Amino acid sequence: MLGADSDSISDSAGTDTITSTVSRSLAAYATIENLTLTGTSAINGTGNSLANTITGNAGNNMLDGGTGTDALIGGAGNDTYVLGADSDSISDSAGTDTTDTITSTVSRSLAAYATIENLTLTGTSAINGTGNSLANTITGNAGNNMLDGGTGTDALIGGAGNDTYVLGADSDSISDSAGTDTITSTVSRSLAAYATIENLTLTGTSAINGTGNSLANTITGNAGNNTLDGSAGNDRLFGGLGMDVLIGGAGKDTFIFNTKLGTGNIDRIDDFSAKDDTIWLDDDIFTQIGKVGDLSVDAFYIGTAAHDASDRVIWDKASGKLFYDADGSGMGAAIQFALLDKGLTLTVADFDLIT
Repeated sequence: MLGADSDSISDSAGTDTITSTVSRSLAAYATIENLTLTGTSAINGTGNSLANTITGNAGNNMLDGGTGTDALIGGAGNDTYVLGADSDSISDSAGTDTTDTITSTVSRSLAAYATIENLTLTGTSAINGTGNSLANTITGNAGNNMLDGGTGTDALIGGAGNDTYVLGADSDSISDSAGTDTITSTVSRSLAAYATIENLTLTGTSAINGTGNSLANTITGNAGNNTLDGSAGNDRLFGGLGMDVLIGGAGKDTFIFNTKLGTGNIDRIDDFSAKDDTIWLDDDIFTQIGKVGDLSVDAFYIGTAAHDASDRVIWDKASGKLFYDADGSGMGAAIQFALLDKGLTLTVADFDLIT
């Protein structure tokens, strides 16, 4: 039993334990396996390279097993468990304490720790943090993190990297300080409530909608029928699969087509401005247009169908339909991929082929 005095220990065999009323590290006791904190003070316990059992007291403790596969046992306080890449176990006194935290240098999920509320990622590595069914606070590190609160109403706090926040139907809050960040969402979502978030990606197959904010947003639809609205700013809209409605809003916007064409994948661009906006065509889909970059003049034609073998993008000004024809006036049929306002004066300059 150790207190604040600088006692020495000499140990040669067995499984041994130090009990301590003050913060204690087993690094100074290379042959001691276990550490038990006593009393009610807010003190900390740290292990060594052995398989340690570190037990907290009734106060707020920070328990760090060090290297090795350790068992960390919290007490009645608001405890913090420091985890690295080792498979440490945690035993937490659910119901007697208030809010406990794991800090981790590797990707970590609280699903394995049902009574732990909070997770803080440390270091600079690109690692991820996932919550459980409790009301979690998940805090990122200085790297690029994916933060997912799981179920429950969670607080997601990003760090200095380019972070991704995974949101569902729960009312999770986001605090973001730096980087170019993304929300992924399984329900309709507006970035108006997240003024510092640049990008929004809809996931799943449901017919849900996404709206931007005043930043230069990248908004990506899912496999369902989406309405994507960039709002203010110079935005990029990826409809994805489905019959989508794309609204650029104010600014110089770009509409990107990069999914397999078909009758169930025709997007409507509601507010295309030939002066300010651009349509990007992915060369993985539009394989016969030519070189990446500006379309050649010969590849664009205004009419109801291709008139020669070089025509690839066909603009039917009267109907507002936009077609891709892989072989121009050849035997292959043109495929409609977009619908715009009738009568627009589109030119070849409104299109780019991207990779």
